[in-house]
Amino acid sequence: MASTSIPQLHIPAESLRDGQCLITAANLRKWYAKPTGERIDVLADISLEIQARKVVSIIGPSGSGKSTLLRLLAGVERADGGSVTYGRSVCGEPPPIPIVLQSPALLPWRTVRDNIALSLELLGRSDISVEVEIYVKLMGLNANLMSLAGIAI
Repeated sequence: MASTSIPQLHIPAESLRDGQCLITAANLRKWYAKPTGERIDVLADISLEIQARKVVSIIGPSGSGKSTLLRLLAGVERADGGSVTYGRSVCGEPPPIPIVLQSPALLPWRTVRDNIALSLELLGRSDISVEVEIYVKLMGLNANLMSLAGIAI
């Protein structure tokens, strides 16, 4: 049986040494305003390091700021205080960081295959069809990949 490899993000090989810090968050703060104008502090002085080739879990009760922290680390949202460093670039352009959403977020007007390809398209990948096939095999998808995602088969 042929082995299937997962395509790597476009991160330089030297960034993937064991123990090398890929993302550092220092004193992150994030708050939101209620419609009344009241300020809700979601994150206060959060600091962490994410190292190459390590698995990181963020665990906490609902509403504790886990998703907010991930959005800040991925560069989807900006922190109200503190800094995020990617490699050696403080608050620079974040590298492409894949995100898995808490709730299903398929685009019903795209096929199943096109939904899988979307993040690869946004990353500007060139040979998307090969990567999509790899992910289809890894996830064990047997559904009709050309059907619209919003239609149950």
